[in-house]
Amino acid sequence: MRPETDQQWEAATKFIASMAAGFQADSDEVAKLAFSIQEACSPEQYNAYMDAVDVDLTDLLPALKAPTIVLHIPNMILATYEDARDIATRIKDARFVEYNPAHTFRTLFDFLRETKATEAATYTGPTATASFRHGSWTYCASSPSARATSRSPMSS
Repeated sequence: MRPETDQQWEAATKFIASMAAGFQADSDEVAKLAFSIQEACSPEQYNAYMDAVDVDLTDLLPALKAPTIVLHIPNMILATYEDARDIATRIKDARFVEYNPAHTFRTLFDFLRETKATEAATYTGPTATASFRHGSWTYCASSPSARATSRSPMSS
């Protein structure tokens, strides 16, 4: 759904603000952030931006040589377990991790420590960065770690 009317734009910005602030965020915080988004751009500008960044570079993932970790957060409505596993299988030697509050920080810390040691020993040039779309979501991966950012489904 593309926000075209004022009512759709208000709902879209509330959803975007909820994602940015975290779905557990205070409703006043979400409302302030949604208002800021509404003041910063119009629905037309938002739609034009989303069209401009809607690029699928999935086929480039196998060429990614940077150490990569794909982190999946269970019960996340924005990206499924299958999406995250698929991303990890497309990147050579990528590490797939399912978020667990008791272990994820240590896993990420160990990954960064190992990556830093490996990169220091084997660095031969600039690190790689990839951005790609999987389904209706845009992800970015870069060295020394990978991070995923989701784009709103409002542009479909």
